[in-house]
Amino acid sequence: MTNAIAISIAVALGVALALDYHYMDGAVTLIFARKFVEMIEWLTFWR
Repeated sequence: MTNAIAISIAVALGVALALDYHYMDGAVTLIFARKFVEMIEWLTFWR
């Protein structure tokens, strides 16, 4: 991964988070965080 690609991904992620906090009060980020925790728990079960 080149630096340009990494920077563009970071900027896109930052913009997406900022839009989520501005328009939806962070609801989408919270949903993704909860689903990520569920996925980690599921993976630790199958380990």
